[in-house]
Order: sequence, then structure tokens, then C-alpha cells
Amino acid sequence: MKYEWDSEKEAINIRKHHIDFSTAAKALETGEIIYDFYDEVSSAEAGEDRYIAIVAVGAFLMIVYTMRESETVTRIISARKLEEKEVKRL
Repeated sequence: MKYEWDSEKEAINIRKHHIDFSTAAKALETGEIIYDFYDEVSSAEAGEDRYIAIVAVGAFLMIVYTMRESETVTRIISARKLEEKEVKRL
């Protein structure tokens, strides 16, 4: 699988959530995907199909992504650690 992202969006994500998108891509490749679902709200707001994956890789990460080029490229939009209250709901 190929991954891509906007470098400016990644810089914002690093400042806000302390996670770079290469780490998120590696998590999608090697982590245990707990949930992976279509995000209706984000999709409607963005005007493109968006998905959310909850991935276990030492910590739990929530990764928002979209698929490009006939489902062969994953474009990472956002990545962050789950908050403690979110982990308890898993």
C-alpha cells in the first residue's frame, strides 16, 4: 500500500497531536486495526469519502484517511492518540 499526505497538514498535526504521518502510516501497516469505519460526518463536510481507523500500536491511535487512485493510495488526513475515556469505550 502507498501512503501520501499534505506536508503542511502533517506539520499542524505534529504541533497539535505530536504524531507525524509516517508514524500513522506505519501503524496502519503493522498495528492491529481494532475498528475501521466510514465517517459520514467528516465525509459530508469534506466532500470526499473519509474513514477512521482505530489502531493498536503500543498506544491506541485514531487515524483519519481517504483512499485515492482506485483504492491503491491511502491519504492520511489526521492522526492522534485516543484519550483515556475513548480507550475505556473500546
